Amino acid sequence: MAPRYQLDLEVPPLDWWLFVIDRLFGLPSLQDLIITPLWATAGWTAGLYLGRLAYQLPRDEPFRFTPLCSACTARIPLIQLPLRVHCRTCGAALSYDRLEWPLGAIFALLALVFGPTGTLLAYSFDSIVLLISATIDLRHRYVYAIIVYPGLVGAAILSPALTGIGWVSTILGIVAGSTVFGIFYVAGRLIYRGGEPLGKGDIELAALAGAMVGFPRVINALIYGSMVNAAVILTMLALRRLGKRDFIAYGPGLCAGTLITFFATS
Repeated sequence: MAPRYQLDLEVPPLDWWLFVIDRLFGLPSLQDLIITPLWATAGWTAGLYLGRLAYQLPRDEPFRFTPLCSACTARIPLIQLPLRVHCRTCGAALSYDRLEWPLGAIFALLALVFGPTGTLLAYSFDSIVLLISATIDLRHRYVYAIIVYPGLVGAAILSPALTGIGWVSTILGIVAGSTVFGIFYVAGRLIYRGGEPLGKGDIELAALAGAMVGFPRVINALIYGSMVNAAVILTMLALRRLGKRDFIAYGPGLCAGTLITFFATS
């Protein structure tokens, strides 16, 4: 009897690429013309408040309060051009990430590829959790349980209910993701004594990825995430922005790998 689950790490077949190209660059259908802009607008709107949460949470500031510039305490506007990174009042650099633009783009791409389906709803929820987790981890190298665990529960419910990957696959994905990164975490602590190349939050993010894409697709997500991080590390080493024994946040690459898996193995 053939095993129920097999690791499929091959490049997606040609017909899959042709389907994606047609969805992205082919003539839009009436459904595309209606659903995609509406869903992109929904993502952009959600991103406005997601950026506020990403700014306020690490500072222990209530979400309902208006974000303030750390230099002059001037209010940071809710809507602003994506490339404006300085305070309008004092000119100080702002560590406020405009997440409405990337989230709007992700929502538009999801709508183009998946259309008005349950998969669109599930992956849109997942994208929100991944984007805010990656943003905070990139700036503060910290993964908040208050974000990851509700996201894990939500993904564990939505994935089998809306994407059709199955409850068993979802549970196995959570176990596989957390186990693989648990091993990496222990190995990293043994190799870099006194250091922590991977954090415990990375184990939680790996479990989150498993809940979102199930088993065996979680293996794809971990590999894609490793490739993204490897590309970033090599680039920073080439630019001499990173030392050979310096650590980077692994979570953003893992989140990116999970997003890639939504499209690459659907």
